Amino acid sequence: MDPRTALVVDDSKSARFALRKSLERHGFQVATAESARDAYLHLQQHLPDVIFLDHAMPEEDGFAALRRLREQPQTAAIPVVICSSYDDARFVEQARERGAVAVLPKPPTPEALQGVLDELPELATAAPEPPVQATVTDAGIELDTQDPGHSATSAPAEPESPEAEGDSSSDDDAVSNQRLERAMTDLRLHIDAIHSSPASSHSADDRDFARLNARVDELDRRVSSALATQATAHRQAIEQLQLEHAEAMESLRRHQTDALEQVRRQAERDLAALQAQLTEQIDAAMTMARDQAYARVASALRNAFPPAE
Repeated sequence: MDPRTALVVDDSKSARFALRKSLERHGFQVATAESARDAYLHLQQHLPDVIFLDHAMPEEDGFAALRRLREQPQTAAIPVVICSSYDDARFVEQARERGAVAVLPKPPTPEALQGVLDELPELATAAPEPPVQATVTDAGIELDTQDPGHSATSAPAEPESPEAEGDSSSDDDAVSNQRLERAMTDLRLHIDAIHSSPASSHSADDRDFARLNARVDELDRRVSSALATQATAHRQAIEQLQLEHAEAMESLRRHQTDALEQVRRQAERDLAALQAQLTEQIDAAMTMARDQAYARVASALRNAFPPAE
């Protein structure tokens, strides 16, 4: 009987590694792809018995990839399991409506994986093989099964990028933060994968877990430092904007004050001119009225006292 085959599609190296090791303990031969595009290329040559498809991937997410798989005749019948940190009833319903046979929570526990495999009668699994034993080395994480003839070693740890090695002033770049957060997530998935093994409590050295956790704590501190640097830069930018706003408001206030002063002075000049005009008109009217009164009095006197003949 040919071994069952599975394809794991996930953009996270550690997520692919953890799920691959879990499926291998259930007797699967596992291929992996880091994107939907890579998965399509693999499926042109190999058709697995089941596909484990990450929901949150860049460029093309799990639901979009699932739709394309269902549209292609050669892949339409392959069971697809969506892997996601969202496992509420509504999300599971959406995944099934799009053609998924099940949803596997991330990071997967042995019980959750067994439950998903139990939903696929044609992929009914035997008891898992003995769990892996983990050893932390300077080059990465080396995992060996109890079978001396079978071992798997992860790729050497990639050298940290210049952004990660630089001081805190370079960590405020968004790409650097994403790399740190991804590395931190990858390490946590390694730890979860090791802890999920039923025999991990006595098959892995406590010092290995301590070193892994110390590395996670270090990355936590670096991310916090980067975020603090960003927050400081943002706060300084806001303070500068507030200062410029205050200066602009002060300039506007001075401009308004100057404008009001000009209006006041112009009003005073207009009022003075109006007062002078009114005074002149009143003086002219009074002079005319006086002259008319004098003329009337003189006329009355002439009429009252006519000159003697």
